[in-house]
Order: sequence, then C-alpha cells, then structure tokens
Amino acid sequence: MISEELADFLSAWCNIDTDPEEVVELLHGPSRKHFLSWLPRDLEAAARSGALTPDGVAELTGLGFRSQAELDAWLRDRWAEWFDRPSPV
Repeated sequence: MISEELADFLSAWCNIDTDPEEVVELLHGPSRKHFLSWLPRDLEAAARSGALTPDGVAELTGLGFRSQAELDAWLRDRWAEWFDRPSPV
C-alpha cells in the first residue's frame, strides 16, 4: 500500500495531462524542502514493498505501463529528474 500523500502526489503531478517538466520545476522550486521531507522516503518504500504496480499507477495517473519493468524504468527516470541522484531501487 502506498501512502495517501504519495497517491495524491501521483494523481496530481504525474497524471497523463501534466507536463513532466512542470513536476521537475515544482520539485526544484520553493516547495523543494517540503517534498524532500517525505516524497523520496514514501516513493522508495512503495517501490521496495511492491506497492507500485502498473495497474495501480495507471489508476492514479492514467499512464499505461505494459510491465513492471517498464514502470520501474519510469520510476528510476523520475527519481533522477526529481532528486538529482540515482534511484536506490
């Protein structure tokens, strides 16, 4: 299970209608400290526990993933963009 905060973030900021650059700007802007206080921790915990599945993420975002490997690659790419370091998972 993923945290409510992470589910809300994914729904609001990673949906099919949101420009990925907007998310990068958000996470590197004035709100960065707020997001860094919980987002990396919650995202890593959800990824490690297997709670982020293609169907579950698609339900939250509208994005389609053909496999867990494709979702995992997407998450690694987002991690690097958002947190300026390689994904731990």
